[in-house]
Amino acid sequence: MSTAQNDPLVGKVLEDRFEILSRIGEGGTGVVYKARQVTVDRIVAIKVLGAHVSSDPSWVKRFHNEARAAARLDHPNTVRLIDFGQTREGLLFIAMEFLQGRSLADEIVRLGKLPVNRMLRVLSQVCQSLQEAHGQGIIHRDIKPDNIFLVDVKGGGDFVKVLDFSVAKLDAPDAQQTRAGTVFGTPAYMSPEQARGVKLTPQSDIYACGIVAYEMLTGKPPFEAPLPMEVVMMHLRQKPAPLVGFPDPVVRLVMRALEKQAERR
Repeated sequence: MSTAQNDPLVGKVLEDRFEILSRIGEGGTGVVYKARQVTVDRIVAIKVLGAHVSSDPSWVKRFHNEARAAARLDHPNTVRLIDFGQTREGLLFIAMEFLQGRSLADEIVRLGKLPVNRMLRVLSQVCQSLQEAHGQGIIHRDIKPDNIFLVDVKGGGDFVKVLDFSVAKLDAPDAQQTRAGTVFGTPAYMSPEQARGVKLTPQSDIYACGIVAYEMLTGKPPFEAPLPMEVVMMHLRQKPAPLVGFPDPVVRLVMRALEKQAERR
């Protein structure tokens, strides 16, 4: 992966439509750029997926299926997908609305933890985004603070956007589509059934929401260990440390989302 300074895509125009202006971030599945949609002169965010995804025909097909599904989502709390495709060089890309603000992950680092009422405000908006997706048969599979974005809104208050619906499934394939070297979501936020590699239901996203809620309240997720595999085993076997000093209904809400058995969430 080249560094931001000498990134070969900066200054290029993808598919005669998107002029890449600058590199703004990177994650497990690829690099995110700020770009200008030439035809309508608007600023967008473009995620260019890594070559390991783009070079595998079965992944390319799945990417198109996922992106097509994500393009149908239009809830205000879901990032809007504008376009997707493949460059002449074969790289897959997704163009999304450009957001000003910061990730929930950055906010937790900045503040240490969030007050209860703010946690509930953020969580309810994430759930509203997921409700629409689940209604269309789409499971996110990678809900975590990095994929929850707090948009700057005039007049304050949190306005939440959930990111990465279109690539979450590429990161966490179903058990029957497992292959070596594939990242299974993010260990700290992974449901027990995701850890076991079985077919996922919407309850898997609810578990991840519980983990995120716990982290907003305490400043860290309930399960941490030096090795990712240890964290995975903790999801399967260990109870989270009790939440102390919070209102009972809030504790019940979070702990219910963190039940090991999906049907109890």
